[in-house]
Amino acid sequence: MMTCDTDYWHFWGPSSGKGKKNDHIFYAECLDYIIRHYRKDFVDRGIPPFDRVIVWTDNCPNQFKCAQTFLGIASCMERHPGITIDHRFAEKYCFKGVHDGAGKVSLT
Repeated sequence: MMTCDTDYWHFWGPSSGKGKKNDHIFYAECLDYIIRHYRKDFVDRGIPPFDRVIVWTDNCPNQFKCAQTFLGIASCMERHPGITIDHRFAEKYCFKGVHDGAGKVSLT
């Protein structure tokens, strides 16, 4: 059985100052939070557990292509046993669409 839901999340973090140098920590915490949320949600709704998470990110090297982010993705199975992360990078210049524009409008 395959379950496909489309949700989008907004997380706000520092955009300047000392905390900005920790983008990889903020990103890893957000991803961990989402995985914990959906693991619990699936149990609560009686849906079989998932074992794979597909993440699409832009090709920003400072945010998503640093060694710390790769380590965070690679060590995800230690924090979430049985989960495989499929981290995909968008094509440069032509990745604009609803998935990329969602961050421009906050619905909260």
